[in-house]
Amino acid sequence: MHSSNKSKADIMKIVSIWGIIWLFAAHINAQNDFQVSKSGELSVSLKWETFITRISFDLSSHEYKGMVEGTNTILAPSEEAWFDVEEEGKEVRIFSGVSSFDVPWCCEVSAWGDRLEINFAALFPPKDYGQEATHSRLKIYVPVNQLVGCDLEYMQGRVCCSNKKVQGRLTGEETSSETPIYPQARYIQFSGVRDLFFDMCPNGAGDFTGTAPITGYKGHIERDGDHYVFIIPTYRVRWGGKVVNKIVIRNGRYNMDDIHPVHRYHYTWPMPSLMRFAFTDTMPPEGFGSIRVKGWNSKFTTCDTQTYRDGQGYGWVNSGNLHMARADEVFREKMGSLLSEGIRGNGPATFRFRHPDARVITTLVFSGAEGKDYDITVSVNHSKPVNATVIKGEKCTVLMPAVIREGKVDVSISGEGWMLSGIIPTLIMGLEEDYQYDRNWWVAGKEPWKFKAFIEKARWKRWPDGYFCDAKWNY
Repeated sequence: MHSSNKSKADIMKIVSIWGIIWLFAAHINAQNDFQVSKSGELSVSLKWETFITRISFDLSSHEYKGMVEGTNTILAPSEEAWFDVEEEGKEVRIFSGVSSFDVPWCCEVSAWGDRLEINFAALFPPKDYGQEATHSRLKIYVPVNQLVGCDLEYMQGRVCCSNKKVQGRLTGEETSSETPIYPQARYIQFSGVRDLFFDMCPNGAGDFTGTAPITGYKGHIERDGDHYVFIIPTYRVRWGGKVVNKIVIRNGRYNMDDIHPVHRYHYTWPMPSLMRFAFTDTMPPEGFGSIRVKGWNSKFTTCDTQTYRDGQGYGWVNSGNLHMARADEVFREKMGSLLSEGIRGNGPATFRFRHPDARVITTLVFSGAEGKDYDITVSVNHSKPVNATVIKGEKCTVLMPAVIREGKVDVSISGEGWMLSGIIPTLIMGLEEDYQYDRNWWVAGKEPWKFKAFIEKARWKRWPDGYFCDAKWNY
């Protein structure tokens, strides 16, 4: 009798432990807007309603048109080919397999807060996959009843050619066709019936630090029966290669300019600057910003000793002893207007300006227009201080990497008799586009094939080790 009671107590203890685990998992899920399926086909719910019924990946001869039905599907997850990864506050599930083309693939689906992220990778061994396999396509199926009646606005076109915003509405009366209802959408804001932000170009227009050689950066919306299909194509897979796709879906309404500071970039252009500051009380320097696109057409804003105000968005918060300074005509003719004027300071001072959250390289231009040689110490947003010497009659340019959070930049300067002529922040990436410094490309923190539970690990040996390694930001 005593032994029986002890067994019952042990059983109740085990049940209680599993109950606590279940309640904890349910609590995490309750905090997340999206929920990822644990059985059957890979699917996702939004607020516990079915939102994505299927995710697939196929080969195609065209961005829009598929091959013969049933012959080209690569991603077809089974119940046995998935596992969970523990990440605090995040629901992360990884699916994997090998297609009939002998192409290994993996798909990471994760949900936290108001965010759903789908990451996909496929490794095409080198061979000729045929003329009908020049493209690959990640396809996400959303029931029509989830989006019908939504208004939408999206950025259309290739990142090097267009920054055009297109507006429309999903009526539910669209016909099934391989011609997109809305083509070449980089990111889409749905509003009205549902507020959702679909981002098919999460790295941003520049993708200055791209993770993979074959990456999708735009999508198309098609109608297929009772589903809207979001198609993210990639190119040049006929002879093999590494394919990576990422789509980020946020539940809510967002300003796409906050997520992506610039919407267009061409490989022949310099890096973008959203603003430029010249310290002068006369005319600002000209000849900058000849490209008429946001991020490249920023003229200089002229500043003097004014105190920082939120409404204005720039000024001095710790001014010390500041006054305007101007060089003589000989120096002006030699160095130009930007370096011939500036703020003269003695002791420490801090200049603040508003800027979208981003990683930037801040260019600080100091002038030796008058006085004598002087030493300076500068930092940006409390980064490591940098020391420099400005030579009389010369210029000194200091480049400072900086991370901008909460929309502000503090440029701190100390020294005696310094003269600051200009500040130019050059954009590397918006913080929402950062999948290298603040976090890994994969939500799980490393490549899926690095986990013990991953199947067919040997097939991924062609993928270089550390390909998705976190970059280091040492400032």
